[in-house]
Amino acid sequence: MSQQKISINNGNGQGITLSAIINFPEGFDENKKYPTIFSTHSIGSCKEQTLGNVYGQALADAGFIVLVPDASFQGESGGER
Repeated sequence: MSQQKISINNGNGQGITLSAIINFPEGFDENKKYPTIFSTHSIGSCKEQTLGNVYGQALADAGFIVLVPDASFQGESGGER
């Protein structure tokens, strides 16, 4: 399993950038298709407290790509707090 931290422009016209983690299965091949899980966290939480950590790693080990962003104004994502 490998993990990559990325930034995503959320496209709402306010210039807010989201921080996210992607967990990839072992031996990931960008030319293959993989089932993907997109997980969000509850308000007041962050990506590391949802599938960005242990559960995301377990799902990646089972062959899934797991994308876990911090919501706007939360964790490492942008926006006024």
